[in-house]
Amino acid sequence: MILDVSVVIVNYKTPDLTCACIKSIKDYTEGLTYEIIVIDNNSNDGSVDIIQNKFSDVYVISHNDNAGTSIAYNIGINAAKGKYILIQNSDTEYFENSIWIALDEYKRFERNEKVGLLACQIKGFDGVIQYNSNLSFLGFKHYLRSNPIAIKLNIFQSSLTNEDRLVQHQKEHNPAWLGIPFGLFNKEICSKHNLYFDQDIFMYYDDEEWCYRLKQNGFTHKFITKTTILHVNGASSEDFSEWRFGQITVSRLLHILKTKGKSGYIILGFILIFNYLFFKLLNNKVKDIKTISSEALELLIVKKYYFKILSFSTRTSDRHNYLKYDVNTKLI
Repeated sequence: MILDVSVVIVNYKTPDLTCACIKSIKDYTEGLTYEIIVIDNNSNDGSVDIIQNKFSDVYVISHNDNAGTSIAYNIGINAAKGKYILIQNSDTEYFENSIWIALDEYKRFERNEKVGLLACQIKGFDGVIQYNSNLSFLGFKHYLRSNPIAIKLNIFQSSLTNEDRLVQHQKEHNPAWLGIPFGLFNKEICSKHNLYFDQDIFMYYDDEEWCYRLKQNGFTHKFITKTTILHVNGASSEDFSEWRFGQITVSRLLHILKTKGKSGYIILGFILIFNYLFFKLLNNKVKDIKTISSEALELLIVKKYYFKILSFSTRTSDRHNYLKYDVNTKLI
């Protein structure tokens, strides 16, 4: 039996959040057929039993490796019986029939164009809008603006203000890419067009890289405001830490390699050398990474991982060969 929607949730040591998310789906979703699939990333904390005991009709897949998000998403997609896939963070909840509203919008768009990912407005539990829609992809400018001289002279900085982004998130539009606390798409994107999430990417930037490939294949992404869901930003991952910052930095580099190719990645290398020389000139007495700027910390991580990432030059693959930041990396 083909269902309307398969909701895919990745759980890693967040059973209470996942259960609250599932309960809200069940409380508010009506007017369509759906299933809920939870991929547990080897939590080893009783998550699987907790979720299954509370919701016997939820399909829980116990994965024997904490392989991050991309592999888990693909596992869920391949197991799904729905015509449409909804990837949802475990730290989200509903207060209205958001899945039905989003699916109705998706089908409306789909009648006239090739639709990729659709996301709705996201708010924190404090009512503040969170920014999940982006008008451009990561590029060289991010690294140019990290140069100490660029920071001092305020050049290469983004012209998009916080107020601009707030206005952007209050109206329907076609973004370059979307973050996935809530992301709806037609399963045929994966099953027919073979556009799965790139399994080299452990987590972070997996959604941006995927959206990039979809756009390269003629898909248009959609942001809607007809419905809103609640999201505790970062609750489903670790608090800010060196590991989280390190993984973001590593995935960002891998994203550049995937989207710009080896030649673009080598160009980035020259930009990074330029940045690092200025960093050393201005910060040559740094002994504690906790006392330096985020731009400087990023450069130290890049220095350790730049050449290692060159080996990850393939696109989507079936191998479990993801790139994960090692918190034991000696940066200084």
